[in-house]
Amino acid sequence: MCGEQLGEVMSLVIRVVNFIVARALHDRQFKALLDEVGNAYPGQLLHSNVRWLSRGKVLSRFADCLNEIRTFLDMKGVEHPS
Repeated sequence: MCGEQLGEVMSLVIRVVNFIVARALHDRQFKALLDEVGNAYPGQLLHSNVRWLSRGKVLSRFADCLNEIRTFLDMKGVEHPS
């Protein structure tokens, strides 16, 4: 059960991260937003399927930037879970 929930969370996180970093414009705009609000993780959301350690780092960074990610997705008109 816990594994399924983690898989669903990781799937959502990966989709959002890919949306941000897949296009250079989105990546630059997101980095600018992070700089504007003084976030400690400028553009450090890249995901790697290589190791669970990498997944843990991605989840941690995602959680640290959650407000900024929501703001960015709102600016782009992308629906997201609240």
